[in-house]
Amino acid sequence: MMELQRYWALSEEKNWAALHALLDEMRANAATPDEIASEVAFRVSTLEKQGRNNDALDLLRDRGHLFLSQSHATQITARVLIKLGRERDALQVMSGSPYEAEMSSCPMRAMDAKFFHAVLLAKSGDPSAKQCLEGIPDDYIQVTVDGDDLITKSDVVALIDKHL
Repeated sequence: MMELQRYWALSEEKNWAALHALLDEMRANAATPDEIASEVAFRVSTLEKQGRNNDALDLLRDRGHLFLSQSHATQITARVLIKLGRERDALQVMSGSPYEAEMSSCPMRAMDAKFFHAVLLAKSGDPSAKQCLEGIPDDYIQVTVDGDDLITKSDVVALIDKHL
């Protein structure tokens, strides 16, 4: 497995060539499905940090099936689509997310995807957002797409109420 400290240091330095070399090494040494999926996730994150969102989206389309949680893969895909200004496409992707089916196998990833879907529904003014929030703990918090803020369940409820 890749040295996370080295990854974060190179990422902070924006040393993209060294970072991609590290990811190439990670891909070459990946021995388990989890290690393969981790390399894809780190590479997508790196491409996003570089502002290469179309490349990140292409990678997700080609290799997103390798993620152990497809809820996580759909959430990342939707996040990239939002960064590309394609909110409707993001909502459509999340509408097909298998988060309910993954609640027992990947509960944290599934819950995060379900909450993300509820946020997108609420922002679009869709009243089904309230139903999507069912089963989400009242104290649930998520980082926003831009990574600069947090959104809570009560924030989403307020957004839904605003649109009603």
